[in-house]
Amino acid sequence: MKAFKLIALLFFIFIALIIGYKSCNKKDCQTIKIGAILPMTGNQAGLGTSMKAGLELAIEELNQADNPIKYELLVEDVASEQRNVLNAYNKLKTINGVSIFVTAGSAYSLALKPVVIKDDKLLFCVASHPDITSGGEYNIFKIGNSSVDESNAIIEGINKSNYQRIVLFYPNTEYGIPFNETLIKKDDALKSIKYDESNTDYKNIVVQGLKRDPNGIIAIGFSSALGVLIKSIRDLGYNGPILSNTGFTSSDVLTAAGESGKGVEYIDYKIGDSDSTKKRNDIIRSRYNIDFSSICFLAYSIPYYLNEAQEGSIYVKQISNEIRNNDSLVISSEYIYYISKNGDIKPSLTLKKYQ
Repeated sequence: MKAFKLIALLFFIFIALIIGYKSCNKKDCQTIKIGAILPMTGNQAGLGTSMKAGLELAIEELNQADNPIKYELLVEDVASEQRNVLNAYNKLKTINGVSIFVTAGSAYSLALKPVVIKDDKLLFCVASHPDITSGGEYNIFKIGNSSVDESNAIIEGINKSNYQRIVLFYPNTEYGIPFNETLIKKDDALKSIKYDESNTDYKNIVVQGLKRDPNGIIAIGFSSALGVLIKSIRDLGYNGPILSNTGFTSSDVLTAAGESGKGVEYIDYKIGDSDSTKKRNDIIRSRYNIDFSSICFLAYSIPYYLNEAQEGSIYVKQISNEIRNNDSLVISSEYIYYISKNGDIKPSLTLKKYQ
């Protein structure tokens, strides 16, 4: 009986080895670790949640496919504090052996840029600041449209709707300041009001803006503060159109805005409404109670850049060069990203209305 059990055990081990060999030769069965440095808690937790959701979804799809290289996501929470970024990076690099990093937001990206260049690592930034990819062809890529691109898209929406008196509420950040500067150049009659994302009460600045009797309000940002601001605008009696940026779909923003978010027009990416997109949206909603849009959509593309570029290699330089030498990445007919030589990667923008 013991001999029979031993033979059976050896048989199953043999079968497992055969199966493993077929799907895993010498070049295969490598795992690419992606280290995500994200705000999973704090006032920017919605941004981190959207990033994590998009990355996880793409990695699941790639790992389930007949793919020679597998992907593993490791997330370090910076608690919405820039001072925690370098500690998170060093932990992922030293303890976990990560060479490929992902982060969100211009402040985190700019903090990581010098060490990534020094260590010759690969960094993907879902952010907007132009300095992230300036200064040479480093292994750094900026995914998403700049605040200038988004402000120009909002200008198109303004022109179509013929708004006459516009008030802009913008955060005092690397995103908000150039956004404001771009709009002022296009419309010097625009009234712009700066706000601090660390505040929780915006009644005074909203009252200041409403004194202009605006027939259009632009409110932008990425943290829960934007949702609080939008709710305050509605609570103080403004019923006109509100336009916002890609940060509007952050779960923190939508939660803070509540019912006041309904009807807001916001910048998003041109994602089709196919069955596959609906399926992805259902998955993301069931897990995270957010939509497969904006930040989530950008993060989703990152593992696909790696998969398209590595061609059996896990070397940072080769992956970086392969991405930079393409002018686009077509994940599907609906998901198209345009890649410039300086490392900027952009999808097409459109205006949507939140229902």
